[in-house]
Amino acid sequence: MSESTATIGTLGEMSYHRQLKYRLMPDSRFHEQKVGRYVADIRCGNEIIEIQTRGFYKLKDKLAYFLSQGYRVTVAYPIEAVKWLVWVHPGSGEATRRRSPKKGKAADLLPEMYGIRELLSHPNLSFLAVLAETEELRLLSEKGRNSKKGAKRLERTPLSFLEEIHYSSPEDFLSLIPASLPERFTIKDYIFHGGFSKRDSRSAHDAVGALEALGLVERDGKQGRAFQYRWNPPATAAGS
Repeated sequence: MSESTATIGTLGEMSYHRQLKYRLMPDSRFHEQKVGRYVADIRCGNEIIEIQTRGFYKLKDKLAYFLSQGYRVTVAYPIEAVKWLVWVHPGSGEATRRRSPKKGKAADLLPEMYGIRELLSHPNLSFLAVLAETEELRLLSEKGRNSKKGAKRLERTPLSFLEEIHYSSPEDFLSLIPASLPERFTIKDYIFHGGFSKRDSRSAHDAVGALEALGLVERDGKQGRAFQYRWNPPATAAGS
């Protein structure tokens, strides 16, 4: 990828982050606020919002510091519920557009949360799933027979924000659990009922790990060589 192409990709991600930041806080005076040795995406009084598209583990130290200082912190997670792909031929510049079969959902938040599982019990930490319709520009590869396989992502742009869902207590996450999942289950059961592919089995493991950290599930012996889990009643999970 050329330097100019890499720059376009970087700016595209910045544009997505920036648009979401203005949606959550239109007044730019509250953007990029210094808090100790860190910079918060948004800070208004005692409230902080951090926007993270992936890799929540990268936020762990930052979030831990904000929480230790008494701030109420929300992690905003953009999810591509509807995604359009625009394929650009590098020679002719001709472009084709189609809708991606992949549909992001609010439950995609759970695997990311595993990266900060040590903080999930903190009462001042909450999450915001932001479902969006996006368009992604990809430059086809000139090498090989499958030009899409080696394609480079140039830019990702939100076309519209569809829904915002807040999660501020363990019970809120119950809505993300597959409705058909039995009371006692293994990771294999979670993969099946959650609609995960074999390629996404790691995400299923992380989702269950996040639910365990939230106190919503606990290990309950083994089924063969696999750990078995069971649900905690919501009242128990809330500590009442």
